Amino acid sequence: MVSVIIPVYNGVRTIGEQLDALRGQDYSDDWEIIVVNNCSTDNTVNLIQTYQQSMPHLRLVHALQKRNRAYARNVGTQAAHGDVFLFCDADDVVAPGWVSAMVKGLENHDLAAGRLEVGRLNSSSNWKRSEVPNGAKQPILGFLPYVVSANLGVSRRAFESVHGFSEVFTRSQDVDFTWRLQIHGYFIKDIPEAIVYYRYRDTFWQSFKQTVKFADAHVLLYKHFACYGMPRSPVKEAGQRYLWLAKKAKCLLGRSPQAKMKWLYQFELSWGRLLGSIRYRTLYL
Repeated sequence: MVSVIIPVYNGVRTIGEQLDALRGQDYSDDWEIIVVNNCSTDNTVNLIQTYQQSMPHLRLVHALQKRNRAYARNVGTQAAHGDVFLFCDADDVVAPGWVSAMVKGLENHDLAAGRLEVGRLNSSSNWKRSEVPNGAKQPILGFLPYVVSANLGVSRRAFESVHGFSEVFTRSQDVDFTWRLQIHGYFIKDIPEAIVYYRYRDTFWQSFKQTVKFADAHVLLYKHFACYGMPRSPVKEAGQRYLWLAKKAKCLLGRSPQAKMKWLYQFELSWGRLLGSIRYRTLYL
C-alpha cells in the first residue's frame, strides 16, 4: 500500500493541476492520495471535495492546530494506510509514471530522492533560480546530502524510526528529516526517472523571503547537528561575502539580470544567517 501525502495551505490556484497529474498515473496496485488541509482560508477544501467525486482513492484530512508543513505532513502520515509514503507539494506537478518509479526505487531501499525539473513551470520568469538541489548527490553546508520534500519517498518503518518531521523547523524540515535518517543508518536512493515539475514562487518578494527563511534555518540546523559533525560556517568566508556585497552593490543599478540575481542571492543568504544567529543565539554566518 502506497500513500501519497500532500500538505496544502490556500492552494486552490495550483492543487487542481497536481491532482490531475496524480489522476493520470499508471500505478495499478493499491494506493491512496491524502491531501492535508493546513488551515486554508480559500476554496481549497471545496475544490478537493469536488475531485473526490471522481477519485475514490483521494482522501482529505485536516491539520488545524497550527500552520506548519512538518505538522501537516505528520498528520497525513498518521491518517495514512500505506507502508510507503510519497511526499509532493500542492503547487508542483508530478510527471507521468512518478508513483510507479518511486515505488520501484523503494523496493529495496527506505529513502528515495526523485528529480526536480524547473523549466516547465517557470519559463516566463527569467529572474528566478535556474536550478534547485537534487540532494541524493551533493552534500550541503559541508555535512550531508538531503532529499527535497517536494519529491521524497520513505518507508513507514524509516519514517517512524526518527519520529517523522520535526515541527521545530519552519523551513528546511526536509534537510533535518533526511539528515536524521542518514545518521540512523539509512541511505538515499536516487531515482532520476521519478520527476516532479517544480514551481518557483510567483513574485520576487516571495522568493526573497523564502531564501531568507532557508538561510535562517541554516543556523538552526547547525545548532542541532554540530554534535554530529556539521561544521560551523567559516567566519573568514562570511567576511569575504560581506565585502563582496559592498563592492558589487552597484550592479543593482546595472542592466544584467544575472548579476543582480547573484548579488541578491548572496544578500539573502547573509541576511538570513545573521537573523538566525540572533534568533537562535548561535553564530553561523
